[in-house]
Amino acid sequence: MIIKNRQKSFTLIELLVVIVIIGILAGVVMISTSSSIDKASIAKVKVFEESVRNNLILNLVSEYNFDDSSDPYKDSWGTNNCSMVVPQGVAYPELKSDNCVSKNCLNFLNIGMYDSGSYLNCGFLSNATNIWTLELWIRSYDSGRMPLALGKATIYSVSGIAWGGDMWYPGIGSIYDNKWHHLIFTYSSNNLINNNNVFAYIDGNLVAQGSKAWNAINGPIYIGKGYGWEDKNGYPYKGLVDEIKIYNSYFSQSQIKQNYIAGLDSMLANGNISKQEYNERINTLAYDN
Repeated sequence: MIIKNRQKSFTLIELLVVIVIIGILAGVVMISTSSSIDKASIAKVKVFEESVRNNLILNLVSEYNFDDSSDPYKDSWGTNNCSMVVPQGVAYPELKSDNCVSKNCLNFLNIGMYDSGSYLNCGFLSNATNIWTLELWIRSYDSGRMPLALGKATIYSVSGIAWGGDMWYPGIGSIYDNKWHHLIFTYSSNNLINNNNVFAYIDGNLVAQGSKAWNAINGPIYIGKGYGWEDKNGYPYKGLVDEIKIYNSYFSQSQIKQNYIAGLDSMLANGNISKQEYNERINTLAYDN
């Protein structure tokens, strides 16, 4: 009697099923690993942000991040809480929770260029000083707008910083491209570098500098408009603002770059900026150095 050896082989369908199962298991592993990496990256971002804040916290006077939904207009530092001013027929600003630098941001919907608009009145600084730094993130929809005034020092989204109606100084160029930009204006009454004492930075890069004798900040803080003159109401702002901070110190360029990178990291962690744009901005910062 002849005994035949029969080896059972897998059918094509069985092989396909095995391949699919292996693919699913591999995908689960990759997702789990990717999630762990993302969580680790976010944790690193938070540590970096805290280190930046801790390094500068002794000089922080007021901070407006709009993250407390129950009281979005408060000064999180506890010194200058704001009240909303909305003239008749003008739209209220919109509290947004998406596409912001941090948790929430404020979207001003003012339309008219010179007409009255909505804004926040945050009162006077308790300790006026001749050494100060303004920091904020803006995302402007339109040119010729003023997102913030500290006394008579006014930030203008198309030109720079003004003092009580004087010529714009220094000019920073146009930044109303519907993208988030980090602005810092830092001033000291003492000449610091090449006889200049006022410096303007956009996205971590020095864009203008000059010399000007400015008095102590002795006017109210406005968010959403500038200091008005010539019968104008301060060119009401149209766009988003976030992470507004006022310091009673002069900032070095390394501190400014740290703050800018911290903001980029926050947006990347929140998914509000692509990895490609993040890398482009970091590369631009390094290139301009």
